[in-house]
Amino acid sequence: MNKDRSKGKHPKLHEMKVTLTNGEVIVIMTTSSKSEYQTDIDPMSHGAWTGETRIGTEQDSGVSKFLKKYGHMM
Repeated sequence: MNKDRSKGKHPKLHEMKVTLTNGEVIVIMTTSSKSEYQTDIDPMSHGAWTGETRIGTEQDSGVSKFLKKYGHMM
């Protein structure tokens, strides 16, 4: 394949600084136009990685609504 034909077809990679929820900054290579990104959820804070559960912390969760309505039957 002629190298001249493939020029401009691939997006250019550049570095992006990603700030995790604990303040740690990592640098990744990306094709995104952003140079910095702040995460809301990452392996340091998400229950799937930390093993923490947050059931019952929200007042209007489905479980609390169920217990409010049918808790007297249990």
